[in-house]
Amino acid sequence: MIIFEKEISEYYTQPFEDMYRDLVRIKKDHYTNEQIIITSYGWTNENIWRHFFRIVNSIDIPTYFIKVKTNNPDTIRIVREQCGKCVPKDNIVECTIVLKPLPTKSYINNRFDIHDAMCINPFTNLEVAVNGNITVCCDLDSAYYGTDLLPKPLNIKDSSIEEAKNSEHVRKIQQDFLQGKSTPYCNSCWNNEAVGFPSKRQRDEYFFRDIIYTTDFHNSNEIQTLDLKMGFTCNLKCRICSHQLSSSWYSEDKRYDNVPSIKTLDYGYTLSRKMWSDAVDNLPDLRYINYAGGEPLLDKTHLAKLERLIELNRKNVHIHYNTNGTVYSERHIELLEQFDTVSITFSIDNTEERFEYERHGSNWSTVLKTLDKYSKLDRSRFILEFFPTVNIFNVMYLDGVIDLCDQLGFQYAFGFVNKPKYLSLYNIPPENRHVVTERLRSSKHSKIQSLARRFEEQDTYHDMQAELWNEITRIDLRRNENFCATYPELSKLLHIPVSQF
Repeated sequence: MIIFEKEISEYYTQPFEDMYRDLVRIKKDHYTNEQIIITSYGWTNENIWRHFFRIVNSIDIPTYFIKVKTNNPDTIRIVREQCGKCVPKDNIVECTIVLKPLPTKSYINNRFDIHDAMCINPFTNLEVAVNGNITVCCDLDSAYYGTDLLPKPLNIKDSSIEEAKNSEHVRKIQQDFLQGKSTPYCNSCWNNEAVGFPSKRQRDEYFFRDIIYTTDFHNSNEIQTLDLKMGFTCNLKCRICSHQLSSSWYSEDKRYDNVPSIKTLDYGYTLSRKMWSDAVDNLPDLRYINYAGGEPLLDKTHLAKLERLIELNRKNVHIHYNTNGTVYSERHIELLEQFDTVSITFSIDNTEERFEYERHGSNWSTVLKTLDKYSKLDRSRFILEFFPTVNIFNVMYLDGVIDLCDQLGFQYAFGFVNKPKYLSLYNIPPENRHVVTERLRSSKHSKIQSLARRFEEQDTYHDMQAELWNEITRIDLRRNENFCATYPELSKLLHIPVSQF
């Protein structure tokens, strides 16, 4: 039974999203005797077939139900080559030569020319950082802002979203990706991918696949996703954070050090966050909003934006929160229950006394009660996830985190600390890394086991033991805490001298 038949070259002149929409429409959970017939009578290039098989792989259509008919022998080579590259398993597709005259000319549109390392964020997303900078991704290395490689971003305090999406900063990033450049300001992703671990770029490619396969990168610049940092108001002082992202850190640092003015750190002290409720009307293509902070669930001003979306009957906008797990806001939940899809990511890096040490100001028993409340939400509407940020403090204790995650029935994914470097995994002395890899490999969780590859395939060593010791000592003295008492095994592994404390 033929369930779909299409001359693939027709997509050169159809709306860009048609190929994805067509294939999603015929997607089945189970196939029996169905056939998908794709013809190519004339000239096509690698780009359109690569796009086709990327979609096939992404939505999981078995390739052995796909039959390709062509009058061009070179097409068979292209089809098999792109199928093999894009579909990691079951990459067999049947090709048949049909005796028809081969035209001498054919129209080929280059909009399917999308590099393998393409990132969706520069073309569909804007991130508003805590300080108000408007860029395309939270993982960009800001050290490159204002250099020959990357112009400075605009700031929400004196620029609009419309101006930002057409700014020199955003346009430069778009052009770099269209040209297939491995830009150094994206090293956070490239470094993860180099050791075979999913990067933010790759996670977003999967999560936003219904956007990436319907976006013409060469001709589109519509904002479909927003990553909004709702200021630096936060109730915790996490060891992997700083006063630039946490008001609690700011209050502590202010007692000991010189700190910048709050107005330079948090755009909300200059500009009302209520502006976001007005911005909804000017973003008709908006499909996803990520709220982060600080601690976004402490912010009440952005509730007006949620109310405005509900008023406009735009309940199909996916709402996402990054939260530290200490706050359960009934008012937020009441509004969120009116949206079709809500995802909440919890920054749970460790458990019990180690969680309290790493996220100072928290109480583990309170966090457990809060997580239990979230676990009772309607899972057909709410997607709940742990996102442990792997660093020196927690790399030996991840099993406990994922055990709790499984107990609650949450999903999980890992991130990694890259800055400050002294908290990175690559500041673990090379002579002791085997202890870490053995611990990771012995885990009962396959995703934890896979983390060992970061050490096996990367010999980087930051050699910042002195900086690590000094920072641990400095903060322990402030807070009357003791790293060695909390992490006796890890302190020996890191050569932390007990005399430091």
